[in-house]
Amino acid sequence: MRILPNKTVSIKQAAKMVEDCLLYYDRGIFLANKPSKMVCQMSYSTSAQYENFNILCKGIQRKLNMLRPPNSVHRLDKDTTGALLLARSPMWASRLQDQFNDGSIRKTYLALVHGGSEKFRETSGVIETGMSEVDGRVRLDPLGKVTRTEWEVLGSSPKVPLTLMRLKLLTGHKHQLRVHLAKCLNAPVIGDPLYAKDVPPEEIKITRQIAASRKNMFLHASEISFYRWTKERPIKRFELSFRVPVPTKFDVVCRDSKIPVDRQLLLRQGRMFVNGQPWTEASYVYRESEKCWVSPELIPQEPTQVSQTDSENAVPARFKPYSQPHTEDKSNEL
Repeated sequence: MRILPNKTVSIKQAAKMVEDCLLYYDRGIFLANKPSKMVCQMSYSTSAQYENFNILCKGIQRKLNMLRPPNSVHRLDKDTTGALLLARSPMWASRLQDQFNDGSIRKTYLALVHGGSEKFRETSGVIETGMSEVDGRVRLDPLGKVTRTEWEVLGSSPKVPLTLMRLKLLTGHKHQLRVHLAKCLNAPVIGDPLYAKDVPPEEIKITRQIAASRKNMFLHASEISFYRWTKERPIKRFELSFRVPVPTKFDVVCRDSKIPVDRQLLLRQGRMFVNGQPWTEASYVYRESEKCWVSPELIPQEPTQVSQTDSENAVPARFKPYSQPHTEDKSNEL
């Protein structure tokens, strides 16, 4: 993949996109918090939905002085936000795609859907159906590819017909979560332009008072886990897991609709885990190198504020390098 020429992309635009989106990188991968209205593919189009992905890749390439832009590993729908993996090279992309293919990578989503608590007879379950795609639209099909989604109700609003759900992809198919919610649970994602068209007008009117606009789709890739291997021998496998903060609009809707969940823990607080242990407690497994950077958004803040020098204050907070409090030998860096 190469950066496509576009004179409208400035260095300032690229730097701002990276600052807003990039959460983590190391010698092989990048993790970004994808915004809405971004199509995850390179394009010559000057449309904003394509241009933003070009800008993100160009910004990462420039920031890390790479010869080539990052490689795509997987995609999120244009209006879906959240965890997006990119790779430094085709080799790293292939390694991650192998994990997608064998089911090693685990992905969890949060969704705000139409309907209150009365719509759900159970609070959790697994949907298993066949699916097929015709002319870009996905539909249920008994003879199609078998798809499975695990779902859980986290809380429903006492004010409006809105419910917050957690969804785990057990298989991968285009629009799988959106179709399962709309067609199997009769609870389409708020703002879904394709599969929420059968929602009664009076219900749409009520939810609009909280969600403000149907142009926003409230589906967020909140967690992703995958495996890595140490660089030095003996080679050891470990698991990296990330929890990605939701967009502000998502948090605000949950607040205004009074959905009874811990918003700080579930929605706002990003985290990184190594073999199930929070990053700050995992130095014995994952040793930091000059090629590894973790966003402050993934690190729990200390209760007390630490004074900073003027020179530190001159660096944007999101890009202050994180260093673990140890002086161990880095010969086994990843």
